Amino acid sequence: MRITQFTDHALRLLIYLAHHQTTFENVPMIARYFDISSNHLMKVAQRLTKLGYIEAKPGRHGGIRLKRDPQDIIIGQIFFEIEPLEFIEESTCTSDDTFKGDQQLVLILEEALQAFLNTLHRHTLDSFLNHTKNTTPSSASSTSHMAPKK
Repeated sequence: MRITQFTDHALRLLIYLAHHQTTFENVPMIARYFDISSNHLMKVAQRLTKLGYIEAKPGRHGGIRLKRDPQDIIIGQIFFEIEPLEFIEESTCTSDDTFKGDQQLVLILEEALQAFLNTLHRHTLDSFLNHTKNTTPSSASSTSHMAPKK
């Protein structure tokens, strides 16, 4: 399964903000840190604001920060709200035998998707902070999953 770039950026942004909970952070600065489009990250931030994960402070000295405690942000819920999680939209098969096989494929893929989501629902944003307890985004190694793109 592949996640969209939007979801990847949403998770990176939330983890970054979890490391900087006490201050409002500047979106263009975060975009430079991860070497991603500032406009795209702004769209991600707007979506996360609408969903209630972050709060935005407008103005010259504004920015964004987490609205909830990292322990209350469930990774599986983020995926559920952001990621398009459909394997097959509809069947295009015409033969009854093929259709039965197609139904079985859909059932298996739905089971796999549910297992994926169940695993993600067992983790919170705080899980990422505990995993990188002694590293902040500014000191993370370049081999880290959450390291900025080079």
